[in-house]
Amino acid sequence: MSTIDLSPLRKHFPALIKEFGRKKRVYLDGAGGTQIPQSVIDAMITYMVNDNGNYGGYFDTSITTDKMLINVRKSMADFLNAPSWKEIILGSNMTTLTFNLAWSISKEIEPGDEVVLDRTAHNGNIDAGRYLEKKGAIIKYIEFNKDDCTLDYDMAEKLIDDKTKIVAVGLASNATGTIHDVRRLSKLAHKHGAMIFVDSVHAAPHIPIDVV
Repeated sequence: MSTIDLSPLRKHFPALIKEFGRKKRVYLDGAGGTQIPQSVIDAMITYMVNDNGNYGGYFDTSITTDKMLINVRKSMADFLNAPSWKEIILGSNMTTLTFNLAWSISKEIEPGDEVVLDRTAHNGNIDAGRYLEKKGAIIKYIEFNKDDCTLDYDMAEKLIDDKTKIVAVGLASNATGTIHDVRRLSKLAHKHGAMIFVDSVHAAPHIPIDVV
């Protein structure tokens, strides 16, 4: 199997040029520590200097900001193969968005509703799911096989039933990199009328994402 030499790409990331003990840094913290390429830094500076303004106004910088936000959402819709840019919501980070979503869903949770979580998921996802316990939800976990870190799908078949309100899993584990069969879990959740939440942060830089 041939490999791709990605070392030329390092020069585009200022943080990767820095040294520690006369050695180039290697970042192993995945999406939680995503470093910023120089092109993005330049674009941010250009916007803050020339176009910074509140959205929804009738003045020049506001109009420019509105167009920029729409274009970003269109780009993300293309990246995710989403049917429309209007389905895209931007936020500060995945953990904050997940907690916001859990807070919104909590209004629909009733005592006895079940929430099924992926045991290998990022702790932010697990904590957000457990927040629903305050509304009376029963939390259950899909365990993983210790030999290859894949999820126990037979266990998932037994856990997800008509009492399940939401199934929350990661597409790829932040801890192991294992890619989970979210299509299978999605079909199982929908079969029982449950929602499914998929954290794709760790997978998105490496594999194609298709929300359809």
